[in-house]
Amino acid sequence: MLAHVGAEQFRSRDTVSVHLDASVFVNKPVLACARICMIFSCCIALSGCAATRSNVSTMSADWLVRQDISGCNAMAMQGFRGQHFAILADVALSGPLRVLRPSQDLTSDVSNRRLNVQVDDDGRMLRLFCG
Repeated sequence: MLAHVGAEQFRSRDTVSVHLDASVFVNKPVLACARICMIFSCCIALSGCAATRSNVSTMSADWLVRQDISGCNAMAMQGFRGQHFAILADVALSGPLRVLRPSQDLTSDVSNRRLNVQVDDDGRMLRLFCG
């Protein structure tokens, strides 16, 4: 049988339902607080996963390069290849800049004004392209 104080048991034809009143949790505030904290932390963890999944696409930098998007002045910037990407801080760009590190996923938004710079592990620019 049920050992909880404050619990009532009701029987119907095929089901058994248990109804707890608030006194079960009021008598044990530490357990109630622990349960609330556990539920809260699970909700935060799940919402973080959902947000990350919806904003990241599986497209690669190679796919984006093949699209041949123009409008960010990437052709004029090809002389910077081989240099560290930090040098672009002193350059007046026509639009935003996105630095793509090795094995980085790309967001699904594409902009013809944005300059993408694919870099190696040392930060040296390998490719400059729009998208």
